[in-house]
Amino acid sequence: MIFQCQTVYDQRALTAMARGIRKTVRRKHSRRVHIFSWIVLAAALFAVYFTWGSPVDVALNGLVAAVMVLVIWKEDAINAFGSRRSALPGMENSITAFFPEYYQTESAAAVSHWNYDRIQVLVDTGRYVLLILGKNHAQVLDKEQLEGGTPDALLRFLEKKTGLTVQTMGR
Repeated sequence: MIFQCQTVYDQRALTAMARGIRKTVRRKHSRRVHIFSWIVLAAALFAVYFTWGSPVDVALNGLVAAVMVLVIWKEDAINAFGSRRSALPGMENSITAFFPEYYQTESAAAVSHWNYDRIQVLVDTGRYVLLILGKNHAQVLDKEQLEGGTPDALLRFLEKKTGLTVQTMGR
């Protein structure tokens, strides 16, 4: 049985990919960044309190606090936006086919063959399956566009080929 999946790398797919990477292979780094972000937010709020008499200072410190809240809240979407801007032309759509020995990803820009041992983490987000290849690289599979079997059959196939356990996220 050959599984085939077409994926559109839109904002939603890239946000799921950024979240999956952040919660798996970048977990420690992400925790440090979140601690730093909360410290900056607390400092900005203290600055608002202590500069209450000066409207300009309050406005600037309040703006810093608002931006920090936005960044903490929308971190994955911001990372997805950056990934989308830096992607090569022709990489917006891809078709991934899974064969017994390897899997192949085809886009307008290139055709790539991948060994299953390159996959570090398997993630099921509900709508997508993420094949995380490293701290900065992953592939997204849209389960709604899967052909050749069910999403559960694909996940069992990938678990068998990689020797990894699927991590569920966001269901």
